[in-house]
Amino acid sequence: MNFGIELLDSVTHNNIELVAVQGAKIRANSAILSLNSPVIHHMTTTLELLTIDMEEFSEQSVRYFVEAAYTGKLPAVSGEMFRDLNKIAHAFKVSWLQISCFQMFSEFTDGIPDILPPYQDLLFVFEEAAYVLSKLKERNFLEVALGKIATSNSKQMFIGKYLAGIETLSDYHLDMVVELAGAEVDLILLPLREQFVKQLGVDKTVISNECKYLLEHCQLSLCSRYSPDLFQQLFDFLEKLAEESTEDMKWVLQLHRKSASKFEVAQCAPAVLDENSNKNEKDDLEKTTDSPKPKNSCKTQ
Repeated sequence: MNFGIELLDSVTHNNIELVAVQGAKIRANSAILSLNSPVIHHMTTTLELLTIDMEEFSEQSVRYFVEAAYTGKLPAVSGEMFRDLNKIAHAFKVSWLQISCFQMFSEFTDGIPDILPPYQDLLFVFEEAAYVLSKLKERNFLEVALGKIATSNSKQMFIGKYLAGIETLSDYHLDMVVELAGAEVDLILLPLREQFVKQLGVDKTVISNECKYLLEHCQLSLCSRYSPDLFQQLFDFLEKLAEESTEDMKWVLQLHRKSASKFEVAQCAPAVLDENSNKNEKDDLEKTTDSPKPKNSCKTQ
């Protein structure tokens, strides 16, 4: 498909201006852009605008967008330009371009080798998925990214490296790490433990908000059950880090109580079910013996 891309420089054919960052102007034909975008169609037909504000995008990304609108094809672009094009596609509701961006992302992700995948490639797809989730509120990129990291058996490597910069991560990023780790909570706790060890030699240590968020939202109770030694080590470090802060110490104690209690409830549940299911047998037994009725207990020792 070609709507006359060779005419992009024509003053006669191009009747509107797209204003990119720093006031850069790109001329285009309103009818062609309107065929691609209902948003631009409304701006040019109903509002009769001759100038469209696209100042949050670079000049090159806007030129790529116009090229795509004229050819019906997604240009081969770099990572940064890809993000801008995907955002433009959503901002101006260009449905076919949204689909093409997702297909390009999926194809790139599929091309990452499953054996010894480069961390930078995994980081790119993870960050793009985080951006789409936080800004565009869509999970399709996330599912592709997490699927690749999981199928390439790279979760431990990726999470370990990624959490090295935990202080720069948003809640969206941390939620994605939690989702990636799933029940393998040790993949989160081991890197955190290493960071806590390094922190202990620093004066006025504090527990960062990012660490708190991560520990509050991961399945910490599973560690209490399946890796009790790691669980105890983690809280030993947390208590040392919280020694100079009453607020932090209170948080550590609450987190320990919450995580341990979830495990204890899980332990007690089968006993409660068993007690209910065998109530009649116990009643019959009490009628034939003078011995006191045994009691199940879920108290913490």
